[in-house]
Amino acid sequence: MTAVAAIAAQAQIDDALTGQIDFRSLEFEACLDATTCTVNGVTLSATRQGPDGASSAATLYWDPIDGIGVKGGGQNDEIDFDEQLIVKLAKPSAITSVWISDLFLSEAAHYGAAAAGGSDSETAVVSLSRDGKAAAQLVLNGDASLPSRNFNTMVSRRFQDNGDLLQRVMVRSGKISIQSGSGYRSAALQPSAEGVDAAKKAAIFDGAQTYEVETDRLLALIDGVTLYAVGKVNADQVERVAATRDGLMKLRETGKVLRKTGNVSNGEISGDLPQAVSADTLVFSAPFGTSNDYSVAGLVVSK
Repeated sequence: MTAVAAIAAQAQIDDALTGQIDFRSLEFEACLDATTCTVNGVTLSATRQGPDGASSAATLYWDPIDGIGVKGGGQNDEIDFDEQLIVKLAKPSAITSVWISDLFLSEAAHYGAAAAGGSDSETAVVSLSRDGKAAAQLVLNGDASLPSRNFNTMVSRRFQDNGDLLQRVMVRSGKISIQSGSGYRSAALQPSAEGVDAAKKAAIFDGAQTYEVETDRLLALIDGVTLYAVGKVNADQVERVAATRDGLMKLRETGKVLRKTGNVSNGEISGDLPQAVSADTLVFSAPFGTSNDYSVAGLVVSK
């Protein structure tokens, strides 16, 4: 039943976003590699949190199959747990639903990790506000299992499975694991139950101000270094195709056909609000966990 529901959602997304704010439309190509872009009165920007907890501007990703994501981080084309996508509308609009892509079940097994919090579902958080005041929040969970073959690789042979994976850092049961497109590495943590000896600490850091840092949080925020170049492959291919509008149109139309006729999920799911919410800003984020990353396909606005 899950597979049937997933394919039904794939078939619905193109109809649902017709005449709406469809981030997969070729107009949003202007957002690829930009830190901010404005298309038809919709302004997009992104941020990434660094190891010090401070957020700074990040680069946007776009393609006509999945929509908008954020470049860099763990997944080079999606919104990772330490990233946010900010969508600002020119004026308050009645939002009735949002469409997400690349939101799956069973990600942990794919990356060789234990599921976070007893759940193995990717999660997307959408916060809506108007004039700086919170209006509503949606929490969406993937409902389709991660397929053995990536949807985008079926749209075009230019794409590679794991061709967007820069790095995945996980800390589970005393073990640090780094997963990338080139392989899997792990190392055991050996924390001292008593902590650092006070006398040794005083001798080493005599006269210096010190801070206690949570190891899990520090490791989880590792960023700024591309461990393996493989994670740039798919973004590079989109940029090459973007040189010709015909190439982008072919990707978009092939994706539509596969959504209606294929049996491989692209992790597409709609988040429907109980009633329309007037908002001028939407912030898309992902909670900390084993693997939470996704793209934003579009918004449905009540006319």
